[in-house]
Amino acid sequence: MANVLNFHKTGGYTQTDIDALATAVDDEVATNFLPLINVSTTYVNTHVRGLESAVDLESIVDTGTDVGSASGTSMPNNATFVLSFRTGFTGRSARGRMYVPPMGDSALTTANVVNSTFRNAWLTAIGSLFSAAAIAGWDAVVISRQNAGVPLSPAVAREITQIVVTDDNIDSQRRRLKGRGT
Repeated sequence: MANVLNFHKTGGYTQTDIDALATAVDDEVATNFLPLINVSTTYVNTHVRGLESAVDLESIVDTGTDVGSASGTSMPNNATFVLSFRTGFTGRSARGRMYVPPMGDSALTTANVVNSTFRNAWLTAIGSLFSAAAIAGWDAVVISRQNAGVPLSPAVAREITQIVVTDDNIDSQRRRLKGRGT
C-alpha cells in the first residue's frame, strides 16, 4: 500500500528542498506513524517526486525496513480509519482524505469504531508531519486535477488549513473494488 500526500513549495524547489521534505516525512513516519501501525505492516520508504514537469527531481529515503508496533490483529487494507483535510473552500475538489495505514483491532472500541486515543494520536501524528514539512519550507495541500470531469491545466493546489475526523467509524473503499480484476 502507499499513501500519497501532496506538498507545495512557493517559489519552486531544488534537489535540496526535495531531499529535506523526504527526510522530514521519513522522520515523522518513524517517530509518530509506526507506533500506530500494526506490527504486521512494514514501512519501506518515503518517495518524494516533483510534479512541475514530466522529468523532475525525486528523493527516496530508505532508512531500513521498519515495522509498525501497534498490537492486535491487522485490519484489512481497504477498511480503516480516515482523516479529512480541509482547505477553507467547499466542494469535493477542495478537500482531501487519508486512509491511515493498517491498524490493529486493538484500536477499536467496537467492531467498526476506533477509540478516542487512536483517533487523537493520528490527528497529532499528521499535524506533526505537516508542521515538519512546513519547517522544511513546504505547505501541505490538496491538489485538484479536474473539476466537473474537465481536466485542469495546471492542477490547482489548495493549502490544508484543518485536519478533521468526521466520525470514529471504520471507512472503506470497497465500492472501488467492484469490477476490478478477478
